[in-house]
Amino acid sequence: MPALDPEDVAQDLLTETVLRWPRFDAARGNAEAFIEEIVRSKTCKIIRAYKRERKRSHHIARMLRPSFDPVDQHDDIREMSLQIDVRVMVSRLPPRMRDACDHLQRDTQLAAASAVGMSRNGLAGALTRARPLFRNGDLDSYL
Repeated sequence: MPALDPEDVAQDLLTETVLRWPRFDAARGNAEAFIEEIVRSKTCKIIRAYKRERKRSHHIARMLRPSFDPVDQHDDIREMSLQIDVRVMVSRLPPRMRDACDHLQRDTQLAAASAVGMSRNGLAGALTRARPLFRNGDLDSYL
């Protein structure tokens, strides 16, 4: 997997800033703080996506190796089983919380809350109420 190109990152940040600029409200803060939040949020997204892709490519490469270790395979199966269980549990949540869980996989808590129309504290409270459901489903490792 190629390294992140600084010019591509800069272009992504500029594009994100241009796309979000219509939402800037001078009454809520200054432009510098608005742009800093865009850069911070987008940078986190870029890094997470890069790490996900690296992890995925390493996983595929490990599976293709002739000396594929059965212990690793067992861990992979356990991980896939956990992912399925989590998807089932998330599907049982109310629609707004399902959307929030989807956003939390790739966004910050603040961005996820904003995307589903909640405050960050409101989302934190909803997550606190959802945690027992995951614990009851033996999904503590997901929390």
